[in-house]
Amino acid sequence: MQAGIVDDGVYVSGRRQPGGWPSPGIDTGQGRQAGKRVTFTYPALTDRYVHFYNLAAERLEKVCPGKMIGGYAYGGWRTPPVREKVRDNVVIGYVGFNRLPVASMYERDRAEWDAWAKAAPHIFLRPNLLHYGHGYPLFYPERLGQTIRHCAETGMIGVDFDSLMRHWANQGVNYYVLAKLLWNPSAGVDKLQERLAHGSGVRMFVHA
Repeated sequence: MQAGIVDDGVYVSGRRQPGGWPSPGIDTGQGRQAGKRVTFTYPALTDRYVHFYNLAAERLEKVCPGKMIGGYAYGGWRTPPVREKVRDNVVIGYVGFNRLPVASMYERDRAEWDAWAKAAPHIFLRPNLLHYGHGYPLFYPERLGQTIRHCAETGMIGVDFDSLMRHWANQGVNYYVLAKLLWNPSAGVDKLQERLAHGSGVRMFVHA
């Protein structure tokens, strides 16, 4: 693989070279500097990563025909590629929809998912959503329904949610609805909540 990387002029160190990769855009992140939280920007690295996935997949096909490799669309390479097209034997896991209650981030991630679904023949959903809030009482069954249904309709072949955090008292309704939606993405969210309330003997108050 190292020889292929050198031969094809691929680099992952971040050093700019002639004919370097196009940037799908600018991503933002947060960190701490001198004890203070700061926001920084950096060019997205997606095309570099997809090119590397494709190199690995090409070599895999030669020695193990019919097998596939997996790669993530995550962090600095979450945004869709500009130039590269994902090979047919690469499965992409999109790590987005991490903050469903935030409307602006939901719309951004949905647009990214749609672009990835066009660029990658095989795609699965791999959000960090269940970490969000760290136990804070969050309620987003309707948004879960919109997301799972849309992804299922646009090529999703599987899911991998990170992680079941056991915040049953504060987010248990989300857990239940999500599990049911993964079994049947077209299930009605209101009906699922009614079933949960009836089965548990708990009266639920849902506000629009």
